[in-house]
Amino acid sequence: MPFLERLSSYEGAAEFWLKEGWHFHDAADLFYYAGDLDRARRALEAGLAKFANPGTTDVLQELPQLELRMERYFGRVGV
Repeated sequence: MPFLERLSSYEGAAEFWLKEGWHFHDAADLFYYAGDLDRARRALEAGLAKFANPGTTDVLQELPQLELRMERYFGRVGV
């Protein structure tokens, strides 16, 4: 089952979240665990950029998690 195979790796699961356009912080965690710091940073930056848009509602309250992980993983907040 190709769908399950994609989700069975950290990268595959992270790519799924990014494709869906939410859970950016979870995607960043998965990339980070896989050792792909560049993609982890890009996932966080994509989420921060999305929620910086005034017309976007952060229903899942992702923004605080994105900021926390950006600080924890990369020592800075923001894009």
